Amino acid sequence: MGDVDLSALQQQLQQHRSSLADEILSRLPEKERAKPTNAPTAAPVRRSATLGVGAQTQSTLSATDQKLRAQLSKGKKRPHETVRKEEVSDEEDGKSAAVGQKSARRHADPFAAAEAKHKAAQPQLPPEVAAMSKAQRKKWNKKQRLEAQQAAGASDAAAAVEAAPAAVASSAEPTPEASLPNAAPETASKPQPNSAPLTALQSSMLNSLKGARFRSINERLYTNASQEARRFMLAEPHLFDEYHDGFRQQVRKWPTNPVDRIADMLLDVRRKKQAHETRASHLPGALVIDVGAGEAGLAQKLAPSGMHVLSYDLLDTPDGWVRGVDAAQVHALPLPGVAMPLGLAWGPVPDPMPAMADVVVFCLSLMGTNWVEMLAEAWRVLRVDGELIIAEVASRLGSTGSTDAFVSLVGALGFHLDWADTRNTHFVLFKFTKRIEVRSPQAGDDALPPAEAEPPALRASVHNAAQAHAAQQQLVTRGASVLKPSVHGRHWHQFIFRNQVHFVAQLEPLPI
Repeated sequence: MGDVDLSALQQQLQQHRSSLADEILSRLPEKERAKPTNAPTAAPVRRSATLGVGAQTQSTLSATDQKLRAQLSKGKKRPHETVRKEEVSDEEDGKSAAVGQKSARRHADPFAAAEAKHKAAQPQLPPEVAAMSKAQRKKWNKKQRLEAQQAAGASDAAAAVEAAPAAVASSAEPTPEASLPNAAPETASKPQPNSAPLTALQSSMLNSLKGARFRSINERLYTNASQEARRFMLAEPHLFDEYHDGFRQQVRKWPTNPVDRIADMLLDVRRKKQAHETRASHLPGALVIDVGAGEAGLAQKLAPSGMHVLSYDLLDTPDGWVRGVDAAQVHALPLPGVAMPLGLAWGPVPDPMPAMADVVVFCLSLMGTNWVEMLAEAWRVLRVDGELIIAEVASRLGSTGSTDAFVSLVGALGFHLDWADTRNTHFVLFKFTKRIEVRSPQAGDDALPPAEAEPPALRASVHNAAQAHAAQQQLVTRGASVLKPSVHGRHWHQFIFRNQVHFVAQLEPLPI
């Protein structure tokens, strides 16, 4: 075989290929013919996902072959193909743009789109803030929050204590009734519902004002009979809410809430070092009478366990838990029972007794000057061997903290002391049991021992029902001195009330 000129053969093959391509293109419609040879080359093909990192794609086809392959692939146009504007009509230009947008959406990175959307939603920061470090940015954000809070508090400071000067005029009077502000609770003690929150200093001052109002109402309840207390509560119902609002604030400072302690005893919840029990905790569906129930906190704790609780106080509550009565009046509690002064029966005792209450509770509620009459009404509704639970502020028992005088007086009303818990620093807890003593009436001198006699001696000297009634009235009068009113620091609290109102009213926002 002779020598073959490879270069000449390669040139011939190239000519045959070009002529074949020209022949094929000549048979295509005019608008689908390939572009001139001097047309710009196609854009690089997108790197395949199957290639390794750093791999590069290289096309082995010429530019003309690539155009031909693109035209023959079922008429689909690639977004990277370029066509001269003068060879494409307006309609085809619109179709190409739509196909390009669809392909771009198909190949778009979803994470990049989400990141762009997140950045667009973020507030635009000043350039100097954007250049800050993380620690500097944190300080800057804190400063912005403080400025916003200070601006809101400054605009609301005057409105929050707008009615306070009117309250000062009434609180400055020396009499107990005039010591209470007459302003409505929503204007004098509570901020407006749509106002901005108060600053920490303003909140502290308003809490002090609530405490002063609570002490004023407290003094009025302690130094008046129950009839008078119910009368002014009916005339000014907002005082009931203000009192219990301040009461909650005071009890939060105590190590133990007496309501929680009584509820634990009645539910037989054993706690560490708790040796005091109640018999009612073992009675299914026991009937508990809560006198001076406030907001019915005890009933709400006991009702889920199946106990039946009736709550009474000076006013009805809107939620229906509490009924308003004067518990010092005979037959004030709508329950069966027979009134027997001093727990003495003159003649046969009905069997069974009509009373049905298992427990009567007075939790910090022996407040009127006639509180002895409240205990007499409790004795009436209690069944025989029923339990009386009393929680009382320790300071009311005197400077020595002795419970002897109080226990002696309650015992003279027909109760027996089971135990007294004096371990708490704020209140003392007592549990008594109802007793009935049957005596034969004796005729003779109706005179009683002098009023200075101790309650047991006074009770022992009673010989008939008339004397028993007179002796109980003596104990009612003596009760005001046995449990002392809790009105410590009255003038000091009035001074604080007047000066804090003035200070809060003139409070101005502090610079940051």
